[in-house]
Amino acid sequence: MKKIFSMFFIFFVINPYVYVLVYNEGEDHCQMKAFSNGFLSASSSKEMRAVWLNDYAFNTEQKRLETIKKISDANLNAIFLIAPPINGNKGWSDVDDFEAMLSLANSKGLTIYAWVCNLHRIAGTLADFTNSSERQAQRDWALALLEEYELLDGIHFDYIRYNSSSIVNQTQINAIKETLILTQNALKTQYPNKKFSTASKPLSGEFREPEDYIPYWYSTWFNDSNNNDVNRWNRSGYMYDGIPTPFVFQQDPKLWVSINAIDFTVSMEYCYETSWWKGEVDVWNSWVENNISKVSMGLGYYSNVWDDLDITPQLVAQEIVQKIHYGRANNISGFSIFEFGEPGNDDYILIDALTKGPNAPFKDTLTELHLILYSCFESLNEAESFLFSPLFIGSTISISAIAIIAVGIFLRKNRRR
Repeated sequence: MKKIFSMFFIFFVINPYVYVLVYNEGEDHCQMKAFSNGFLSASSSKEMRAVWLNDYAFNTEQKRLETIKKISDANLNAIFLIAPPINGNKGWSDVDDFEAMLSLANSKGLTIYAWVCNLHRIAGTLADFTNSSERQAQRDWALALLEEYELLDGIHFDYIRYNSSSIVNQTQINAIKETLILTQNALKTQYPNKKFSTASKPLSGEFREPEDYIPYWYSTWFNDSNNNDVNRWNRSGYMYDGIPTPFVFQQDPKLWVSINAIDFTVSMEYCYETSWWKGEVDVWNSWVENNISKVSMGLGYYSNVWDDLDITPQLVAQEIVQKIHYGRANNISGFSIFEFGEPGNDDYILIDALTKGPNAPFKDTLTELHLILYSCFESLNEAESFLFSPLFIGSTISISAIAIIAVGIFLRKNRRR
């Protein structure tokens, strides 16, 4: 086995132009694709490495170029791009700037989601999702963006919630769920290759009130003693009767994932404390089990995270590295950074932590090769089978023959001299 993988390493890493395995999201198999070592990028793997971009990250040509360079240097492969106004719906970026950034990001092979803030669809008012016309308007908003901007890979619903309430309201929770189902069904019908995602509140906690509507699945999970190790709401701090924070915003992201109302959600857990962040990963694994691939984790890199004078951007970056390693070890295959481009921030503190040094999670070709193998093969036996396949053997013989001919020509010329 060691010899086999040693040969694999030599062929795929030392050879300057190699065939690498690339996961094709549109199909349930791996395909062969030619790449140079130096251009093996994060987009080759199944892991989502995203960043949210507000308008100040791309509202001039210079900022667009700087932001794209940061994304490339960080080995990221996806962006959540704040959307412009369309069809009377509010926007948070300029149309021309959005189009320019969309085109530039697409030319670099990035996956791009239009990021909208659903609660604030109409300026000066808050959306009420219990109104059927509002649910339809939310759906039409997503469809309009995909129709207008063909280069988009999907839609990202943020603020798909109500403002915090003291009571968990069944009617409002169901209304948000219905909004997502309505939108998902429309997208799958009209744009089947586009992805639909949400941002969900982090899994912090609240005290349960007698009037609260508690989803049945949560009561069942809460009362199962097998979950005590990860149940952070069954603790003295919540008087052994707490509920997840998303509920008071009328969100039930676990249900959204379980019923396929969305393709994936990003938990907005931007905390500095890695131990708390790890606990959220554990909860998600317990909640959704085999659907964990539909959960991505947020990583906070913005000024509010280091409001405490004892916390610096350098410390935040170091903790983010630890979070990514823990997430990977516990079935998380998507990460999203909030954010790049905030005025006054030095994003390269984080970028260097992600890409430089022995512990850097997004650093280089070898890391990518590992991720590609992980995503393409269910086991080492499958990898070994591929190495002895006609496709691999044929490509190896062809490249080896070219190398032998080149060496022969070189030696013949030297002999003549």
